[in-house]
Amino acid sequence: MIPDTSQFGDWLEDAVRRLGGLSAGCLRPESLDLPALREAFGRWNAAGNAGLLRYMDDSTGVRTDPFAARPWAKNVIVFAFAGDWGDTAKAPAFPPPAAGEPAGLISTYACGPDYHRTGHGILQRLVVELEALSGRAGFRQEAAVDTRPVPEVFLGVAAGLGVRGRNGLLRTPQRGCRVFLATLFTELELPEVRRTPAFAVSCEECGACVRNCPTGALTGDGVIRAALCRSCLSMEFRGEFSADQRRLLGDALFGCDACTACCPCAATPPGAVSGIPAGLDWILAASSGEIGRRIRGTAMDHAGAKLLKRNAAAVRENVRPG
Repeated sequence: MIPDTSQFGDWLEDAVRRLGGLSAGCLRPESLDLPALREAFGRWNAAGNAGLLRYMDDSTGVRTDPFAARPWAKNVIVFAFAGDWGDTAKAPAFPPPAAGEPAGLISTYACGPDYHRTGHGILQRLVVELEALSGRAGFRQEAAVDTRPVPEVFLGVAAGLGVRGRNGLLRTPQRGCRVFLATLFTELELPEVRRTPAFAVSCEECGACVRNCPTGALTGDGVIRAALCRSCLSMEFRGEFSADQRRLLGDALFGCDACTACCPCAATPPGAVSGIPAGLDWILAASSGEIGRRIRGTAMDHAGAKLLKRNAAAVRENVRPG
């Protein structure tokens, strides 16, 4: 039997933390501010992003009204988790650069197993716990960890897990912007649960992410100009780089930590770094099969060996002496 709102909120928070998450909320369709969500997507397009990411353009309708696309769902549980973000001991197994060898940087979000798998593992175990709590085995649900068209940051803010940072990411009290988001739409009748996050420093007072972005990709109002973002260039853009794109990439071999490493959250792990160095010569010389074996099961699988070699060639051009 599902408990009342306060008891369910305690149960949900405890369950998610036991399973490896940080904090969780539960939202019902009628509580979502859909006009605000549509306005946010309008600002995204107005920043020059329309047409850049096909998967975003093709799914705008679903992203701006998530329950309309899932009319069977009565609520969505959303939670944040850190995975192995920043645990450099679990960095991808590339040889470190030799002395004097040109190096590129791998984002520390790629440490450890792929966060998609980690998040889905938590979701699968949460479904089992919800089945036991509700007494309903096999209830209809849809789980996603950046794997379906879901406005995760919007839902995270609406559930009170954090605030939208000026870099467009969810900023949490526990780990700053260095978190991933998972969602679970269900047909269960669950009470709504919203949190009240507290921060010592507000995003309006700070702006460190905007100041530290190396390419000016952040507009300052929570929108990213994807064409200028090193993460988007190194992971989402699939073509050959123009000369301007290559220069924008800088030393980013895979992803970019600039706007997350500088977020002044007291709970951010001490010594947060802005990228893991990897030797470019090895990547350019290694076979695609060898690279594929080393990145299997990590977030870098998303790029694959071909893109990593493309990035390595561009970064080497950017960082070579003279």
